[in-house]
Amino acid sequence: MTPVLLDVNIAATAVVLFAAAYAVAVVATRPLPVPPDEATPELGDEPPAVVNLLANRWKLTADAAEATLLDLAARGYLELRQAGADPAHTTIHLTGRAEDADLLPYERRVLHRVQDMATGGVVPVGALAFRNRARGRRWRTRLRKEVAADARARGLSRRRFGDATYFLLFVVMVASSGGLGVVALRGVGRVVEDWQPAVSAGAAAILAVFTAQAVTVGYTDGERDTPAGRIVAARWLGVQRWLRAHEEFADLPPAAVTVWDRYLAYGSALGVTHTTSEVLDLGLGDRRTVWSSYGGHWRRVRVHFPRLRLHYGRPAPHLAARGAVAVLAGAVALQFFAPPLSAIAAMDEDAAGGWLRWSVTPIALAALAYGGYVLVRTAVAHATTRTVTGEVLWTEVAQESDLGEGRRVVTLTHMVIDDGTRDRASAWALPGGIARVQDRDVATIRAVPWTRRVVSLTVLRQGRPGGLRDTPAPDPSDDPVTGDDPGPEQRHGSS
Repeated sequence: MTPVLLDVNIAATAVVLFAAAYAVAVVATRPLPVPPDEATPELGDEPPAVVNLLANRWKLTADAAEATLLDLAARGYLELRQAGADPAHTTIHLTGRAEDADLLPYERRVLHRVQDMATGGVVPVGALAFRNRARGRRWRTRLRKEVAADARARGLSRRRFGDATYFLLFVVMVASSGGLGVVALRGVGRVVEDWQPAVSAGAAAILAVFTAQAVTVGYTDGERDTPAGRIVAARWLGVQRWLRAHEEFADLPPAAVTVWDRYLAYGSALGVTHTTSEVLDLGLGDRRTVWSSYGGHWRRVRVHFPRLRLHYGRPAPHLAARGAVAVLAGAVALQFFAPPLSAIAAMDEDAAGGWLRWSVTPIALAALAYGGYVLVRTAVAHATTRTVTGEVLWTEVAQESDLGEGRRVVTLTHMVIDDGTRDRASAWALPGGIARVQDRDVATIRAVPWTRRVVSLTVLRQGRPGGLRDTPAPDPSDDPVTGDDPGPEQRHGSS
């Protein structure tokens, strides 16, 4: 085997080793869905924020802070008053009750947020949101860590990656980065014939690769289930079923905590209090979760946005041209710049023209493979479109074109549509030339699943304008689309 082929094999083995180990660790430690128990009104001892963590597969949502605020009101630390018929006019009043020693760290954090924002012991609910995004992110991160620590102390949660998993990943990371460092050392050594630059290149490669892998592992770390946690989560999901059976519960305003006591706090933690969650906003909104009532009851829908937008929203001619260019570039590179096939077959590095020409071959083959994949996938995808009918939950401008003289035109819009079949949805790409749509419309789209590009759109019914005061209670026996603004998540993300 030639030195170049040996280096290629070492590098490929190092990359595959880490990717495989990381994928196994992620899959093996993911929290599995918890089947709910029978519907029950019996509450447990766990705080609402911990319940929010357990009910959402060990991921904290924006409702955790809001539920904690409601729980503090139910326990007498705060008082919520609603002036008039609009829940948005709710104010929070400090009761002057001294902080008990049994208040948990994240409960103190929420209480201190209200105290910091209050003037004369009063603060409107709309004033709790953070104006500074960086400060809001820090506040949210600390709250999440405090809730996770409490859940761990109760035996209901644990770190996503335990000590054994971290140790095995550390060993794999050392081996993988070391292998790539050796490849860099050998490659530079063959060019400069000096050991100092070669050693420096190898050390730099090891440090860079190891750091990138460590960041990847650290980013994935979070919480996962425990046997005791799954039992408690199933019980609380039974409480969620009981609360959802009461249709009026979803429309209770925050001030209803004086009547419903801690039930409203736990309802917020379990994601069944639409109106309350819409009014209360501690700056923890996320465009990846939006409210929907399509299908008969209010629920949160998780939205998937494309991470790599190489093909997202692209028209067929654009993709076909891209694929053709990649195929042409790969063919030209193989024909004029890559080493002869006879030299490759004989693994003769000298006859092939050196390691620089050897490196052209995999790049050219990758270009050919990518171009062929794009051409075939484009042809297949645009021959098999998908039709979706549902409620438009959220829209955001994705791309704009400058026409000059201060004029701009929208060329692409993110659009999230809920068909009511599951609690997940994807962001479709709506071109600017197609009919316009707005939040709360019920529409039918025909789209290409691979590129998420909408081909045609038909609005079946216009959305209902207005605010909370104009929103009737959700009625499953009536039109499935009820209510108005899906919640704080949509307000944060909409254009």
